[in-house]
Amino acid sequence: RGLVDSLKELDKLKAIHQNLKWLYKHDKISPKALHELRLVAEALEEKVLKPTNLAGIVCESYAVFVTYFQDILSTERRPKPSPKVQGRAYRILTFLMDYDNVLFSYFMRDTFEALSELSLNFQKDSLTVCDAVEALETCSLKLVDLQFQPTEGMQEVIDAVSETGLFRGTKLKYVNEGQILFLQKKVIDVLIKHLEKRFQDLQKGSVPSKCVIFNPSQWPSDRQELAAYGKQEFADICEHYQPLMDEHSVTTKMLKSELILYKSYATARTLRMPQIFSGILCDTERCKQCKGLSILFEVYLVLAINTAVCELGFSCMKRVKNDWRSCLGTELLIRLMFSSIEGPSMDNFDAAGAVEKWWT
Repeated sequence: RGLVDSLKELDKLKAIHQNLKWLYKHDKISPKALHELRLVAEALEEKVLKPTNLAGIVCESYAVFVTYFQDILSTERRPKPSPKVQGRAYRILTFLMDYDNVLFSYFMRDTFEALSELSLNFQKDSLTVCDAVEALETCSLKLVDLQFQPTEGMQEVIDAVSETGLFRGTKLKYVNEGQILFLQKKVIDVLIKHLEKRFQDLQKGSVPSKCVIFNPSQWPSDRQELAAYGKQEFADICEHYQPLMDEHSVTTKMLKSELILYKSYATARTLRMPQIFSGILCDTERCKQCKGLSILFEVYLVLAINTAVCELGFSCMKRVKNDWRSCLGTELLIRLMFSSIEGPSMDNFDAAGAVEKWWT
């Protein structure tokens, strides 16, 4: 939501938002209008849903909406719509047939796909610091790539117009590719700036991002390079957590020695970094050998990156404790929520044991 809010001041986004409101209002208020829209879709052998988002209108059901509003403005239409409806239809149709608007709509769709992927990564329960840093860096690179060349959707529009002069059977107006390039750069600049501000603690060069030096998949294959790999980053991490190390009587010399042991141990394993950390922490002997690193590993494993788990808990509580079960006690509610979140799915659950226990 924060990313969307950061774009609200752009004039093009304001225009799109206004037209979406007109579209939604047109079909929301009048069941007849929605019925006619579906009839047009059937005639064109297309599918159409209620106009609620940009991708559905411009990218998926473009021909349906254009044909529908052209029919409203047709002089042969009977009964004739009111001037208010015709005026709204004219404004929407003008928007839909503008080349810049179509290109920009596809650009925004592809941009939000990249952001959606980042959002889904941040909603994972298993998200770690390095995963978050990698997802953020990947998203930033994708956005930068969108800034300097047409996106896949934009290229589809450009190719169609250049070959036939039509896009999905409609002749677009005001064909000018120069204007959209400026908007592309402006939108991406705003998004990247917002991401950098929002996730400044995970940006490249921050202490959490430097934990990537513990990831064996990033290590060089050459022994000499491996021995020298990550020394500066490790020194920065040690300096950051020095007060914690002092509490446990861990010196810098001990940490350097433990890093060599860790590299030797982790090189021979193909596990993911959190699994390697957990393996060391569960092994009493190895945990003693890596006393200082074990503290860092514990911090890494419990470092909260997202609030998805909290949101999941609230959603589960709302689902379990509904109006019909408002008298649930705290203990039973916790058990039911735990079963709902951590338990098996209904397809895999064998109720025989539970029934037998209840019966006896």
